[in-house]
This record gives sequence, C-alpha cells and structure tokens, in this order.
Amino acid sequence: MAKRTPARRNQIKQTAASTAPATIAQAFNDGDLKRFYTLWQTLYPQLAHSPDLLTQAERDIALAITDEGTPEASRLEAFREVVKEVNPYEYPSYWALSNTGTILNHFQHYYAAITKYEQALKFKSDEYIIFSNYGITLTGLKRYDEAIIKFEQALTSLERYSKQILTNSEQYNEKSLKLKHSFIYTLDNYGATLSDLGRHYEAIAKYEEALKLEPNFYECWDNYGITLAKLERYDEAIVKHKQALKLERKSTKVWLNYGQTLIEARQYKEAIKKFEHALTTPDADQFANYIYLNLGLLYYRTQKESQAKQYFDRLLEISDDKDKKKIEIAQNLLAIKYNNDEALDLLNEVMETSPHYKEACQLFGSHAAGKRFFDKFRTSDDDITVKDTQALNRSMYHKIANEVAILKELAYEVVADYPAQDALLQQILASIGRVLQGVQQRREAEKATIEIQQGNFEQVIRAIEQTAFEVSDFVNNECAIIEEEIRFALDDDPHAPRAALSELLNQIKITQVALNDLKAINEGITIKYSRFPVHDLFEVWLNNPHFAQATLSLDITNGESIFYGDKAKIKSMLNEFVENSLRHNPTKTALTIHMSARDELPPPKRLVITYQDNGIGIPLEHKAKIFLPLFTTSPSGSGLGLYIIKRTINQMHGQIVEKGAQGVLFEITIPYAKGEDL
Repeated sequence: MAKRTPARRNQIKQTAASTAPATIAQAFNDGDLKRFYTLWQTLYPQLAHSPDLLTQAERDIALAITDEGTPEASRLEAFREVVKEVNPYEYPSYWALSNTGTILNHFQHYYAAITKYEQALKFKSDEYIIFSNYGITLTGLKRYDEAIIKFEQALTSLERYSKQILTNSEQYNEKSLKLKHSFIYTLDNYGATLSDLGRHYEAIAKYEEALKLEPNFYECWDNYGITLAKLERYDEAIVKHKQALKLERKSTKVWLNYGQTLIEARQYKEAIKKFEHALTTPDADQFANYIYLNLGLLYYRTQKESQAKQYFDRLLEISDDKDKKKIEIAQNLLAIKYNNDEALDLLNEVMETSPHYKEACQLFGSHAAGKRFFDKFRTSDDDITVKDTQALNRSMYHKIANEVAILKELAYEVVADYPAQDALLQQILASIGRVLQGVQQRREAEKATIEIQQGNFEQVIRAIEQTAFEVSDFVNNECAIIEEEIRFALDDDPHAPRAALSELLNQIKITQVALNDLKAINEGITIKYSRFPVHDLFEVWLNNPHFAQATLSLDITNGESIFYGDKAKIKSMLNEFVENSLRHNPTKTALTIHMSARDELPPPKRLVITYQDNGIGIPLEHKAKIFLPLFTTSPSGSGLGLYIIKRTINQMHGQIVEKGAQGVLFEITIPYAKGEDL
C-alpha cells in the first residue's frame, strides 16, 4: 500500500474538520450521546496536531448544540466541558443526558439544557435528579411557576424512592446518603426559586426543612440569608451568612452574598471588607467583574473617589468591551446620584467615537440636567426655536393660557352635567373667563426688548423666568379667588355637585403647580414630598377616561403602594402629556392613550410610569432635543412643557426617556426613597 503524502494527510484532516462536526452535532441534538461521544473521540486524534483545524471543528459543533445569541466563548467552553465530564458509556443514558443539561445550564445555555432534560425523561420519567436540575434551569429563565412544578415532582419522586429503600435493608446504607443529599439539594433550590418569586416565607420553610436534614449545608444557610435580606430582616440575614462562612470560608459566593446583604442594609464599610476578602478566595477570578464593580461603587458611596477609580480602572482593564463596561459603571453611579458628574463624563467618552453611542446617549439624556444637557444636545442655534423676547412672550402666554383653558374646559363639562346649579357654575365659569381675558391683555401689552443669545443657557432660562413671573402671579391670584368661591359653595350649599367641584379644585391645583414651576425655572424646582397611594396620581382619569377625540386606558398594578414624592407635580406632568396628545393629534378620530404604573423591585425600589398614544409621535431626529428649553416642533407649542417635566423628574432623582416607535412612549422612573436616602 502506498504511503500517504503529507499533502494527502492534510487534505483528509481538512475534509474531516469540515464535514464531521455537522454529524457529531446532530447526534448530540438527537440525544444519542454515545454516538456523539464515539464520533468526537474518532475526530479528535485526527486533528490533535492541527490546532487551527481542531478549534474550528470545536467551534462548529459548539455553535450547533448551544443557545443562539449567547457569547461564542461561552458556547465553546460548554462544549469542551461536556466532552471532558460526560462519558455516556460510564453512566445510564438518562444520567448522562441530565448531567449534560446541568453543564449547559452552568454556562447559561438554558434552552439546550431543557432539551437534554426532556430527552432524559424519555429514558426515566420519574427520576428526581432530572426534575431538580430541570427546575434550576427554569428558574434561570425566570419561568418560576414551571420551576416549582419540577421541584414538586422531584420531591414526590424522592419520597417514593425513600420508601422503597427503607423496605430494603440491603439498599439502605448504600443509597440513603445519596437520597439525603438529593433531598436537601432540591429543597434548597426550591426555596431559592420561591424567594425569587417573592414567596419568601414559603422559601424559609424549605430552607428549614433542608437544614433539619443537614445542619452543615452551608449553601442553604447562605440562601436563607439572601431571603431574609429581601424581607429587610438584615440582622437575621447576617447571622445566616456568618453561619455559612463558619462552615465554608473559601466560598467566593458566600462572601459576595454577605457583602450584598450589607449593601442593602447600608453598612457600606462592612460590605467593603467582605468584597475585598472575596478577592482572596480560590474562585475570585470567576467573579472579578462583579467584585471590582461593587468595590468601586462602595468606595464611591463612602466618598473615597480615588479608591473607587482604582477598582473601576481594574474592571476596565479586564473587560473585552471597555465602552460597554463604561456604560455599566455609569448606570450604577447614576443609580446612586441621578446626575453624577463622573458617570456623565464616562458616557461622554463613549458618545464621542463608540458604536455604543446610542445607548450612552439615551442614558446621558435621561440623567443630564440643566446646562450640561443643553450644551450636549443643542447642535445648532436652530434648536432654540424661540429667538427673542417677543417670540418668548408669545410662547409663554400660550402656555399659561393653555393651562387656564384646560380649567375652563373642565368647568364647561361641569355646567353641562349639572344644569340645576347653573347660577353657581356660571359664576365660576365667568371668573375663569376673566383670567383668560387678563392673560390676553397682558400679552398684547408686552414689548420685545432684546434678542436671546442662543448658546447662552443661563440667559435663556433667565428670560423664561422673567417673562413668566408677572403673568403667573396674576393667574395664581385669580385662581385663589376661584378656589375660595368653590370652597364656599362646598361648605354652604348642600346641593352643590361635590364631586365635580372637587375635580375643579384639583385642576386649579395642577394649574398653580405648572405656573409656579415656570416662575422657579432658574432657581430650581421645589419638590414637596408626601406619602400617598399610587392610584391617587390617576384619579382624574379613573373617573373620566373619555375625551372629545380620545379614549384613555389605565393599567395600574401597584395602586395600593405608598409612594413618597410630589403628588401634585407628577399629576401635572401626566396632565401635560394628555394635553400634548390632544393638541398634536387634532384630526385623529381614534386617538388612544394608555397609562400604566408598576413597581420595579430590585433595590432601590422605583415607581415606573409609562405614557403612550397612537398619534403622530416624535420624529427620530428630534428625540434627543425634545427636553431642551424652547425647542418645539409645533407652531402652537411653547417648548417649555417637556423641559420642565424633565427638570422636575431629575429633582426627584428620577429619569424620563422617550421610546416611541409609533406614537409617543414616555417612561418615567422615580425612586420610592427620598433622595438623600438613596
């Protein structure tokens, strides 16, 4: 037989490297692990001395057997771990498939893992270890209800196996320890899933049950501490973490979970000690990103900026995508302080040249305030559409008149609904009419005096404030008189339409808040904190969801939550959104408006309000500029409403972004805690 030449051998290798991976991956995906293993063991020696071909073959197989959209490095590692750890000739098929699923789960290839569990169950439909691992993977996907079913199936299977072993003395010593470990493993993971679902007391019961079986199960003590921290029982949580460390001091995860509990308890200096100790543990490298980020944030919280910067720099050094990591650092700093200069500087760096420009720009825009926001997004003098004080006067009077007109429109609705109270209501209506007339007279008396310097933020804001001051005082004084008339009617007339008049009083309050914000635009908007249920913000629309050309729907999932903020200002913002929708879509006959509210639970707890309509929306090229003072795309707009809304939300340590693709979609996020407690 003729010897193969080097060229021929190389050709055979290349052919094998290009064709065999598809067959190997197909065997794996079909659940035939023996064939998969045999084919790989045949291919590997052929390519062992050709590193490039071997790596390409591994990559082709890995991409075919793991979850799409996950990092390529993770997919390659998962494949290599499977061929290293799983020999299907040494284990039953169901066991090999379940172990393979566990490895895939470890690398967060959850869907590929689920496929393996399903294949394993075809071989053994009542195996507890499969159900338990399946439950862990479903928890990773946040499919908690399905995970609970799997854990229950695992426990049922374990109980059945336990009874069989107890009746067979020969098997008892051999298998009892294995079953005991499986029981506590399942109970611990079941408890962690219940805790993720918010069912903390049920989770605690599972931990207690597991610890009765094995008091030295350190992972269970650690999870117990995490759950107690979620219940804000920090002192008890710390005791559990200490017990976990007493049993296992080398666990990086326990030190980090202990540190996280201390962060939530606001014991930042103690948390630093735990995270720094975590750096000395054997597995610290696996958690380096998390450790460096948290130490940077902790040192920042404790006013040690130089140490914070050192850890942030170390984090960037080990990052494959430094710009993306800068955004992550900025996001976390902004959670501590809403307009953090260091965070905005990082975002500014990313916005200069990075492909992550859009993400950085959105984050910068939602947190930057005042001059910094103005300078970043004012790309030309044309962005300020109000050029001189005469135009500013027109814009300002339009906004003030619009606020009063809303009040007048509501009064007309009340008159129509309660004709028996015509005299009283006509008197209130006439008073509102006089306010509108007074605004018009003052507008006509104004004279243009100076041009507004377009690039001078301070002068633009000062001009707005000066223009607003006198006319706002006039309107507020008149509104106070109308308010007194309404209160007199409520106290003196038993037949007065109380609900309607109370609605008018509420609208007067909104009008006064809006005008006072205009007056204080240069000094800084004052936030009047109070506690109130979230549903109070939407009471006007709960009672009256229909307008002349629009229908409004609400989805309030946290109505009973007690929020700490400025109720009048938030209601004024929502009112401004509604009026904008109506004004910008006058000819749309089927205009729909949707508002929602929910709680965002990861600490710090936040209120998330969304406002959406199906109107004309905001052009893409204007989205970054809509919060600039005096920028407007509407001939009847003032260019002030959204600017004031953004300033107000920033003052409450929150943020606002516009995400609409069709129509507008505003998302407002405001923390529950008062600013200085964040």
